[in-house]
Amino acid sequence: MAKRVNENRVNSDSTALCVLCALAIPKRPATKTPSNVAKRSRVAVALDVKLDIVKRHEHGKGTSVIGRVHGLAPSTVHLIVKSADEIKEMAGSATPLTATKVTRFRDAEIESMERMLSTWIDDQTQRLKTPLSQRMIQQKAVENNSSQCKLTAIQ
Repeated sequence: MAKRVNENRVNSDSTALCVLCALAIPKRPATKTPSNVAKRSRVAVALDVKLDIVKRHEHGKGTSVIGRVHGLAPSTVHLIVKSADEIKEMAGSATPLTATKVTRFRDAEIESMERMLSTWIDDQTQRLKTPLSQRMIQQKAVENNSSQCKLTAIQ
């Protein structure tokens, strides 16, 4: 009988301790959520910087040291070093080394042909209510292009 009394006392004491501990110890701070943490923006690294990173790594510098020099995270430097072959191929092309994006400009003749074609399509569908097929649009584009070529040949 005495054992049971002691066991009940231990259980009630430990329960009371747990309740007191829960009241006295503050809760952990909330984990960082997207609302209270600013997201870092992505930055495009120029080709000449990538080449410098690859060159420094080939000379034996560590990713942390290279990252501090260029203001980049070591993981970013590691990814650049990992794709060194692709970066060297890009550098071999005719793009300038400071370019981060390669853009292509469209020919002025194509722009004017598309404007004329767009006007024709609007006219056919809105004013004349003519249903158009892809084939009709392609034929009109060929006609406009051939007539425009004739005009440039005459001038």
